[in-house]
Amino acid sequence: MGQGPVEVDCIRGTIARKDGNRLTVTGADEAWIYFSVSTDYRRTDSDWKTESNYTLVKALNKGYTSLREDHIRDYCEQFDKIDIQLGVTGKSGLTTDQRIRLLEQSGGDEDPQLFALFFQYGRYLTIAGSRENSPLPLHLQGIWNDGEACRMGWSCDYHLDVNTQMNYFPTEITNLGKSHLPLFRYVEDLAQAGRETARHVYGCDGWVAHVFSNVWGFTLPGWETSWGLNVTGGLWLAAHLIEHYEYSQDRVFLENVAYPVLKESAAFYLDYMCEHPRNGWLVTGPSNSPENHFYPDNSREGYSSCLWEQQWTRCWCAGSLNFVLIQLNF
Repeated sequence: MGQGPVEVDCIRGTIARKDGNRLTVTGADEAWIYFSVSTDYRRTDSDWKTESNYTLVKALNKGYTSLREDHIRDYCEQFDKIDIQLGVTGKSGLTTDQRIRLLEQSGGDEDPQLFALFFQYGRYLTIAGSRENSPLPLHLQGIWNDGEACRMGWSCDYHLDVNTQMNYFPTEITNLGKSHLPLFRYVEDLAQAGRETARHVYGCDGWVAHVFSNVWGFTLPGWETSWGLNVTGGLWLAAHLIEHYEYSQDRVFLENVAYPVLKESAAFYLDYMCEHPRNGWLVTGPSNSPENHFYPDNSREGYSSCLWEQQWTRCWCAGSLNFVLIQLNF
């Protein structure tokens, strides 16, 4: 459950509140909308019910100019760790929407600094949505967006078949390692929940998560055979932990966070895989990919699941496992 009040301030003009929840601004030169949101997620106290009002009052008293200065100073602490210059042309003085239209027409050769702008915009969004002390990592739509801001055809969850990973693929190489930390806390919780799924669904050691999860640690298979039996989602997400170590060289993080999670994930696959009766491969059966289909023989009908591992899915699953086993051999 979450709640958040809204207030409006303006230069000149008038503000009228109607029906208790509607604000109307008339004749203003400028207007600023202030809102604050609190949640009871992982809270045992009731302070969240009043803290959003308290935060809003502080923001109103500070005013837009000071808030903007504070915000710039705050995010630049991380943002300024990288500067990128790809060349400047005469288009850099145009508005962004104009530059995008020209980019579509020219193919991008005449405005290289626009790519630098997008690069930094992505870093800004990462900083804004995933900070060192954030209670949750980013997901497909941001963080909190259960069908409100956009009417997507699925819930406000974590898709582990690439979407959550994609949010964090650039994090380390763009010098935003601290923004990675909320994801690691989430993976630790997911691993704990996934032990039950590994034991009760597969009779295996370790932990497993499938194609999607949520803020309460859902790790069971999905309800459609075409995508629900993907057993590599949790491991793929957990691979971010070893990447963070490779960039940070934080031995304490490796020993206390990354290694236990990855070791238990590898234990699941060593228990879960079986030997192919003809080729002697260690395979997962049934094999499944939520994003790719294969075409057996000359069939025009695509399949995403098979009883024994096809070559491409063998690379998908066994390759992920080999990654973990190699990295843990330190």
